[in-house]
Amino acid sequence: MNSGVFIFLDTLVPQPTGCFMLHGTVLCLETLLCGSLSDAFRLDLNLLVAPPGLGEWSCLAASGGYDQEAPAACERQWKSNVEVEAIVAGPDDLGSASTTDAQVDKQGLSPRCASLLQAWIKSVEQSHTPFGNYCFKFKRKLIKHLPKKSRDMLPLPPFTCADLEWKGAVYNDATKELLVQVLHLTASGLNWMSGGGSAKSCPRFVTRLHRSVLQGLLDKLLVLCPLLESTETDLNPVGAYDRLVGFDPASSYPDLKADLVDLPTVCGTLDPLMTLMPGDADIVGSVDKLFPSGLGMVGKDVPFTAGSRHEYISLVVRQLRSGKIHLTTDPLGCGSVFTIGKKGGDRQREIWHGGLLSALSAKPPKPPQQANPAALGDLEATDDRPLYTSVRDGQAFFDQLRLPDSLLRVMGRPAVTGQELLDWVKEGQAQLTSDELERHCLEHEAFAAAARYTPVSRVWPMGFSWSSYVAQCQMVATVKAAGFGTQQMLTEEGSLPFCAEGAISIATDDVAHFMQASPYELEQLQEVPLAPLDDVWARWGLKEKIEKRLDLQPSATVLGIDVRHGTQLAPKGSRLIALLLAAMDLTSTRRTTARDFGALIGTIQWHDLL
Repeated sequence: MNSGVFIFLDTLVPQPTGCFMLHGTVLCLETLLCGSLSDAFRLDLNLLVAPPGLGEWSCLAASGGYDQEAPAACERQWKSNVEVEAIVAGPDDLGSASTTDAQVDKQGLSPRCASLLQAWIKSVEQSHTPFGNYCFKFKRKLIKHLPKKSRDMLPLPPFTCADLEWKGAVYNDATKELLVQVLHLTASGLNWMSGGGSAKSCPRFVTRLHRSVLQGLLDKLLVLCPLLESTETDLNPVGAYDRLVGFDPASSYPDLKADLVDLPTVCGTLDPLMTLMPGDADIVGSVDKLFPSGLGMVGKDVPFTAGSRHEYISLVVRQLRSGKIHLTTDPLGCGSVFTIGKKGGDRQREIWHGGLLSALSAKPPKPPQQANPAALGDLEATDDRPLYTSVRDGQAFFDQLRLPDSLLRVMGRPAVTGQELLDWVKEGQAQLTSDELERHCLEHEAFAAAARYTPVSRVWPMGFSWSSYVAQCQMVATVKAAGFGTQQMLTEEGSLPFCAEGAISIATDDVAHFMQASPYELEQLQEVPLAPLDDVWARWGLKEKIEKRLDLQPSATVLGIDVRHGTQLAPKGSRLIALLLAAMDLTSTRRTTARDFGALIGTIQWHDLL
């Protein structure tokens, strides 16, 4: 099942002020509707996008032309020429709508979902763009007709409810009319794309071929609606673009809290070098081969700036006692550390900033057998034999992967003094002793309180270019050791892997198994499909995050995509709504930056992989 929302960036044309005129496209409703027939709903926009470092503003006059005025003046001109009409009932009404049993009409969509679809239709048709004008005319049958009957699939002609079969969908006439209007946008997008970014005419009559295409689009729209109904996401489009792509350092990179950082009891228990190709193992086993041009101007001392010094010392102590780091007085390279918040709680993930060292290193190979949402599109299921999903997740997986001894001094962190470590005190835990610290020193010298020590990683750090490749090789090796063949592994570039034994996806620390089975076949199983993998992990000492374990579930989340009832793949409803609202906000404000627009494209591209 194809799904996602597309943005295409056509050209960036330099402008006199040093900004860029962005000739591109904005989101379609959901290419669930377009299937494989089209890459995008094109909504042509001319956005002035400030490149990184040149400010946070961009603007567009209502005519679509470039305005030489200052940012504030341009914004005033836009607001004076174009009334923001991205919603039907006003931002307060739309944003406060909620779905309750009392509000949902069994013969129609909830007011919440209907308002969202109406708002999207209105934002496109009133976007003051060539494509928006085409959508407006297409729905009202104002487009010039082709001179003779068309035998081609595209362009599609205007149509009505009577041209579609609703296949048991119990909707009232008003709801059907609304869904047809959504399909008009989809058909307009397909026509626009088939014309290479324009559309001047369309057929007069709906042929059998056209009807089959429209029916497929309707069927996917009927799948989309429950996704939009399934979440209580705020529906206010005002500021939605910034909420989706905006950067908030306080929430994205919180101050370090040592006790909130996930850390295994014992780190570096797995040796991934055995799982690499021989040539790659030689490279990562040597500083000279991994950094063929040398370490250049890589700093050997970096400050800690991600929170309080006391919290950093507390984290260093935890990492020393778990075996994640050692200490050295002679580092070869250093990177700063920071934390990112984990979803669904207050837990934190520590990231080592290895950008400079990554740039100097040899280019890492592509991670083998890497799964992404596109690979999930190869799965097959039926109502009588749905998919059952099983999932395993490695706990703090990178912290389990031991770094070669030759690279330890390269992976330095902000330095600490011996006295800071000796003075560390935490209720309920013993203080560090000089003897204990001496055992962690690479130089095997007497520990000195006055000395300055650089913590160096004993594990492959999250934030270095080779780490993902190494982690994927290790996980693929465990899956193969459990008896799963390469032909079962889901990859975008691979052939259809589905077989009687099921298919398996591997994405760094996540492993998911998919099995198509009838209820009778399920009853005949002697053990869960991933039981052999559990045995391998236990033997090899790979620690699992137990709370993420799933076995034979018809519904699950894999690679950020929902497997629904064993028969459907779909993005999360909350994310679809966020993308739609962001598109409405962007079409009304016409303001973005290159970085934010890139973030939007990246978010959409991940869902488009389906």
